[in-house]
Amino acid sequence: MKKITRIALWILVPLAALFLYGHFVHWFQGRYVPPPGIRTVGEVLEWTGRPWWVVRYSAPTATYFEIGMKVPVRTLGLTLASGAPSYTVDHAGRFIGWSPDSGDVHTPPVLKSRELKRESIDVDDFIRNAKTMTPN
Repeated sequence: MKKITRIALWILVPLAALFLYGHFVHWFQGRYVPPPGIRTVGEVLEWTGRPWWVVRYSAPTATYFEIGMKVPVRTLGLTLASGAPSYTVDHAGRFIGWSPDSGDVHTPPVLKSRELKRESIDVDDFIRNAKTMTPN
């Protein structure tokens, strides 16, 4: 009986740890889900605070901005994320979508296009320009 108990513990303890870790990651990433009703870059900046970084994606037909939220690096390491949460807006300031991991952005899909020119831009310049963006 002791051998069966030991084997059960060797199986159940790691499974319980994986279960708890999955809930921790879900809880952590859930904190960065934008509240319902976010529609503009101004609302994104009001909710997230000062961005950690901003990247402009330019193509002949559209421009998008990916806004990175500041998150402690040790927390990202615990969740095995390849990057911070990020929020995407278009050139007019419309909120397009978000990703809990900027290394794995899916919204909008055009951000994965090879035709886009990617460049980091100054956060202060972006904040100043965001005030002039008006969604249609």
